[in-house]
Amino acid sequence: MARWVSDHGITHEAIGALLKILRDAELDQLRNLPLDPRTLLGTPKSTVIRSVPPGEYFHYGLKNALTDQLRIIGINRISNDIQINVNIDELPIAKSSKSQLYPILGEIYPKIAEPFVIGVYHGNEKPNSFQHGLLSHVQKVTMATLDVENVEKREIMTIIACYF
Repeated sequence: MARWVSDHGITHEAIGALLKILRDAELDQLRNLPLDPRTLLGTPKSTVIRSVPPGEYFHYGLKNALTDQLRIIGINRISNDIQINVNIDELPIAKSSKSQLYPILGEIYPKIAEPFVIGVYHGNEKPNSFQHGLLSHVQKVTMATLDVENVEKREIMTIIACYF
């Protein structure tokens, strides 16, 4: 059901109403459904934002983001070797402020899905050691194997980045 919600862009309000209807039905198989869409979708209860001088950084993770993508597009649509383009670019928030975002986006190559967020930095100036930290993390992930729906995939990174 969570995949259907993601695939079709169903709102939390709509899935919440559907979960209530299904749980109220007199079927034993449906009584164990969660009450809240966040439980169904596995939404984290808190977000870890860490200090990366001179700003802050949220890291979702390449492995988490890629696993989500493979669930959405279907694990069998791609080969065992996954190529990923990683892009880091500056996004000023407003002309009247120095505040800026540096989203780290990934994309499966060749393109079979929309880009996904790996992490996001926010600050009033460029991060001091951001680039080095990301690349060391990407190198660690290239050695990993993903297990999605009991199918193992390994990934090979192709890094094309717009660094700041």
